[in-house]
Amino acid sequence: MKLPGLTAPGLPVSRAKSLASDVWPYAIIILFLSPSVYWISQDHSVWLWDQAWYGEVSADLWFTLINDSRHWWHAMMQAFTIKAPGIAWIGQWFMPIGRALGSVELGLLLSVIAMQFGTLALIYKIGQEFLPDEKSAALLACLMIVSAPLFIAMSHQYLAEPLQLFSVTYFYWIAARSQSWERTEIMAHLLLAIALAFASKVSSPIYCFFPGCLAVYNAIKNERAAGDSPSTSWNGRVLIFAGIAVSANIVIWYLKNAFAVLDFVKIASSSDLALNYGTRSNMFYKIQYWSSALQKSLALPAVLIALAIILAFGVSLRFAHSGGWRFLPSGHLSLLAAGALGHIGLVLTIFSLNINEEHRYLLPLLPAVVVIFLWFVSLVRMRLLMIVMGILFVAQWGYVESRAFGVGASDDRISHWVLPLQRSNQAMTELTRIVQLTCTRESAERISVTGVELPWLNHNSILFYAAKLKQETKVPCHNTSLENWRAENDPERAWERLNRLKIAYFISLEETALSDHQDFFNRLSLPILQRVQSDHRFIQLPFDSKLNVVLFRNNEDTTLTH
Repeated sequence: MKLPGLTAPGLPVSRAKSLASDVWPYAIIILFLSPSVYWISQDHSVWLWDQAWYGEVSADLWFTLINDSRHWWHAMMQAFTIKAPGIAWIGQWFMPIGRALGSVELGLLLSVIAMQFGTLALIYKIGQEFLPDEKSAALLACLMIVSAPLFIAMSHQYLAEPLQLFSVTYFYWIAARSQSWERTEIMAHLLLAIALAFASKVSSPIYCFFPGCLAVYNAIKNERAAGDSPSTSWNGRVLIFAGIAVSANIVIWYLKNAFAVLDFVKIASSSDLALNYGTRSNMFYKIQYWSSALQKSLALPAVLIALAIILAFGVSLRFAHSGGWRFLPSGHLSLLAAGALGHIGLVLTIFSLNINEEHRYLLPLLPAVVVIFLWFVSLVRMRLLMIVMGILFVAQWGYVESRAFGVGASDDRISHWVLPLQRSNQAMTELTRIVQLTCTRESAERISVTGVELPWLNHNSILFYAAKLKQETKVPCHNTSLENWRAENDPERAWERLNRLKIAYFISLEETALSDHQDFFNRLSLPILQRVQSDHRFIQLPFDSKLNVVLFRNNEDTTLTH
């Protein structure tokens, strides 16, 4: 027999309803993320270059923590040296989850899903600032993000951008909330947000500058300074401690690696090498390019047009009904939206001044887009129009997810990062066999060379698979790539450098297969393979490969000579 006024678990009815009201938006967020969880559990593709490097460092940090904990912090401070280490600092803690699930990749990608969930939770909170009495309308902002092609695509990739997206969203949430917070609370959140932003990517300041400035402005003008407010709560103390701890570590990392980071930024943005990832062109072309890329990252053209029509119609009706602009949101939120619009223009302008044209760099702009969208939605406040927009987002979400699962042909109207699910594990199997054969106790002190740069076969992918294998065997593996010597240009000079290494194995493709891969990154591959094949010191090993892999062992246990 149930007592009156109590639910089955023993909670008062009113409290149970309140709890359910608080939980259901997050349950819906999880529902819309669930296809990505299933995707990463079923995908068998070999990670690309950057993803493999991030995975390697994450696995190595966990290995060091478990097996050589005295050197763990030092390894943390040496992680990557040229790229911000946040993804590996976080990802290492998901290694035991991946190993328990039987897939290191799955474990590491679950860290990305966690970051995406955190982003959507903050987007929902930002929505509540614009629409405090409309939880369903606040959820509309989450649907906009979760249906964005680039957001879905980055949920499947072990890259730094999802962490950067979370940190930028955190800044926008602080800016949206800062008017009602006391000064100490604002600064504590900002400290942690700044640390996370710099830990995620070196480029983070250009995405966080405006919301950060707005939050600082509100902290300065807020009359409730720390001395006038009650003592800091337990949650506040934890927040301050976390901010100080993360900040201290990331400051030390940047101090140790500053010169390497600056050199990498210069090379990646404006050097001749960057021409392999973009073009030099006039500002007019570049603005067009990045505007088109933003559209592909955000929504299908038809969806954007429909949203524009719906919002314009809703604002017009509201204006006519109110007899003026008295229905505008608060000045603080309007300033945030105006700043977000200017922020998008600033970032696109900065991108247009650089060579690199990588679309994934647009992911951290999504919070600015959502803030502008929420500002317009707060003007409309018409339930029917919100339902129609929700239907549009859900339809787009289903369409993009279907492309990610390989249903239908690829669509050049959405981000090229929406890659189809790879169900075949052939490449994974061959790469595992390569690592098992070349990363042994006998070769542990020597280096091997990967003579080809393919998405699935390169020295980053080999080192990642070696890092996974090392969790069990404790055997280190050393591998480098001909691509690291691309500045040589001349095969003779590259061969001389190869001769100076105490090489254990040479990994490449059959000569006939290499003829299909004569790009910038493989221009040394064929001539060096031919040298290896004709050199009596190298013995070709029997290796049954359906992907044309060939392996050579150096039969001399000494440094090679010409």
